[in-house]
Amino acid sequence: MQVFLYFLGTVMIGGLLGWYAASAADGWGILVPLAELWSAYYLHVLLHEAGHLLCGRLCGYTLTSFRIGKWMLVRREGRWTFSRFHIPGTGGQCLMCPPEGDDSPIVLYNLGGGLLNLVTAGLAGLLVWLCPLPRLVRSFFVLFAVFGVLSGLANLLPMRVGGLDNDGRNALTLGKHPLKRWALAVQLRINAAQAQGKALSELPEDFFAPLDSADWNDPLVGAVACIYAGYKMERGDFAGAKADLDRLLDCPKLNAIHRYECVLEQRCCRLLLGETELDPLEKPVEKFRKATRRYLIARLRQECIQALFLEHDLGKAQKIREELEKRGQKYPYPGEIAGEKAMLDRTLATFKKSSESRT
Repeated sequence: MQVFLYFLGTVMIGGLLGWYAASAADGWGILVPLAELWSAYYLHVLLHEAGHLLCGRLCGYTLTSFRIGKWMLVRREGRWTFSRFHIPGTGGQCLMCPPEGDDSPIVLYNLGGGLLNLVTAGLAGLLVWLCPLPRLVRSFFVLFAVFGVLSGLANLLPMRVGGLDNDGRNALTLGKHPLKRWALAVQLRINAAQAQGKALSELPEDFFAPLDSADWNDPLVGAVACIYAGYKMERGDFAGAKADLDRLLDCPKLNAIHRYECVLEQRCCRLLLGETELDPLEKPVEKFRKATRRYLIARLRQECIQALFLEHDLGKAQKIREELEKRGQKYPYPGEIAGEKAMLDRTLATFKKSSESRT
């Protein structure tokens, strides 16, 4: 119900804003109000991520990547580079690495984006109230103020949307739960390590030790558990990875995104462990797989393993491996690429050896 009301409210407010912009731009056609709506929205996406960046720096965090739309600035292997990367449903993302220590500051880092949205919206509102402005300029600042308030409240009022906690809920709950703080910090540290070229398998195993006593139903902890299964797969422990994925899929509160990811990875483990009778993917999982194929490199590895052990098509698998090599040149996380390539190359070698022994 919360998700439905959130969606309904967004559609209604968006319609009202569109009507307001169109009426303010009377005589200018539809392009001007659309441009104002688009500009106001993306300015607040930029300001939101800039708020996280500013507050993160105040808390001692270091910047890993900064993305607006599909354009991403990432510190890759010690150098700042531009890359194209997109996660459906997100307008931007600022990822930072927390300072060393077991208890990273998280409240201001989480709240920074929404706070900057509200502050800049307030300034725009004051400008409209105090200054005589041309009609189109006034309409832009009204839209900017409204978008800022909406964005700020949507991120700061604690809620869970689509199974994931927003910034406000994170700030509220992380302060009370050390394991949730650890889960957020370890994800940010892994992201930074992969941007610097380090594969998951190169991390020490005690990196994941707190998982033993954590609740895997929690979205942040569940995400780390998914990463740990990937860690085991990169190290060749497919039975251990499958056991972890089975445990995750038994969690009744696991959100849909993590559940779909677990199903896809569990399928890989089953194939690599010798199973050959697999049911087709359910429609929601297949839709998720297709929607994420363009930006998640793991999808190519999963397709390659299926081509080898389910379809027994070495030629198709080698073409997918070539596609992974090509896409990896522009992928923002060279450590992730290194781990996926190493796993695939071992798998291809094992398949070829097995095929030769049968002939």
